[in-house]
Amino acid sequence: MGKQSGSLESVGQIMKTSLSDFYNGKKVFITGHTSFKGTWLCEVLSMFGANITGYSFGVPTDPSLFDICQTEKRFIPIMEISEIWIN
Repeated sequence: MGKQSGSLESVGQIMKTSLSDFYNGKKVFITGHTSFKGTWLCEVLSMFGANITGYSFGVPTDPSLFDICQTEKRFIPIMEISEIWIN
């Protein structure tokens, strides 16, 4: 077998750099941002420099990863559509 030219760590660094280059400063709209997966997506994209706006009908569980990570403090949340239409 031939010798590999790069390690898994170098591949990870290349991916991180590529994602950072792509998402840095981009506006990203996430639906369901208060769910478990939505919170993780917000956290990861914010690490890459994305400007995140999230839409959700509220926090689905108590406790929630969204509250524990204090994700709301790092982007613009739109919690309920009724707040937009009524106000």
